[in-house]
Amino acid sequence: MVSLYIMAASYPFIDLQIVADALNAPLVDVVAVIAFTAWVLRLVWFAVVDRRELKQLVFPGWPLLVVWLVATGFSIFNSWDIAMSFKYWLRPLAFFYLVYVVYVVNVLRRPVDLWRLLFIVYAVGVVAAIYGLYGFALHPGPSIIDKRVIPVALWGISPLGGNQNIIADIMVTTIPIGFFLMLHMKKISQQKLVFGGLVLMIIVNLATFSRSGWLALLLELLILVALQYRHHLKQAARYSVAVLVMALPVTAYMLYFSLQAPVQSSNENRLILNDVALEMFQEYPLFGQGPGTFIPTLERNRVYIEEFGAPLDSHGIIQKVGSELGVVGLVAYFSMSLFVLWKVFSAYRKQSLDSDWAYLLVSLLMMVAGTLFFQLFQTSYYVAKLWFPIGLAVSAVAMVSKQQGYSFDKREKL
Repeated sequence: MVSLYIMAASYPFIDLQIVADALNAPLVDVVAVIAFTAWVLRLVWFAVVDRRELKQLVFPGWPLLVVWLVATGFSIFNSWDIAMSFKYWLRPLAFFYLVYVVYVVNVLRRPVDLWRLLFIVYAVGVVAAIYGLYGFALHPGPSIIDKRVIPVALWGISPLGGNQNIIADIMVTTIPIGFFLMLHMKKISQQKLVFGGLVLMIIVNLATFSRSGWLALLLELLILVALQYRHHLKQAARYSVAVLVMALPVTAYMLYFSLQAPVQSSNENRLILNDVALEMFQEYPLFGQGPGTFIPTLERNRVYIEEFGAPLDSHGIIQKVGSELGVVGLVAYFSMSLFVLWKVFSAYRKQSLDSDWAYLLVSLLMMVAGTLFFQLFQTSYYVAKLWFPIGLAVSAVAMVSKQQGYSFDKREKL
């Protein structure tokens, strides 16, 4: 559990890296590799000493995982640098699901531990929101209306990266968790405190002016209303109208911001990235050009380098997977993603609307749907920032399937 606590506290800080000679990896990945290796060695030991321990193993979606590994393995042979693509296949393609889903599900077995991890993730979200506001204060601009929430360097280190979408990505994950924790705090003062953090994260998400972040948040709210409050649609509609009216000034400003030169340049950047991805896909439509080949291909594009400088990864999971892994890779990736969504949704449907598990599962469903939707436009395809929270959601499904009727005990959790 200690490894999971560290991973929960560090999962979004993918630019907080450990660098030593040839090693260059985020802190969360290093912790995850050590923990996963220890877990595998423990399984090997019990395979010899006491095989009853192995009967408790859970491999969620293992046929889809096998298809993913085989399909992406075939794509290696289309690469002009097989060694580079094989390394990319090992990490992150074979890494993210094994470490952040399979390992997490097999270690995280108690609701009380899940509660603690969710609280850590929520706290990280609040810290990231405050950090974003600090970046807003320092962000250069001729006036306050030209500012946005954006990460900045601290003591020469930028732990989240340098893009406002990075912060929006975190908010999309932590806002649903804040909703669940707010409802399940024991004291009113604690509920108000969590609600304050929830409001802060919503404001920060909006203030990033990340179009992906806005759309993902809207999707999460629609899921919440449609599933958990479907019997109160008229009342929800009245609140929705009021929220939309209050949001009109912010929406108008979003349109103004989208017309600014940096945003237009970003749009042009995305268009060229999409063109490169399409050309790669057309050349090898079945298995793609090989794992990890998008950026090296972009480096050879003189038009892009002269116009934008350093290459960026494809902004969209469809373009990324389609160009590198082809149609087969796309089908395999989306099959795993839809499997997770279906497992959480199926578990939710079996709960009564006012149960503790229902509020937890609908929150996790919002989180999984929102963060997967976010990657249709962004670059967190295989990293802990996306898949560690998904691992928590799959763990919750495993718990509820074994503990029907379990009610979270707030005194035990706190």
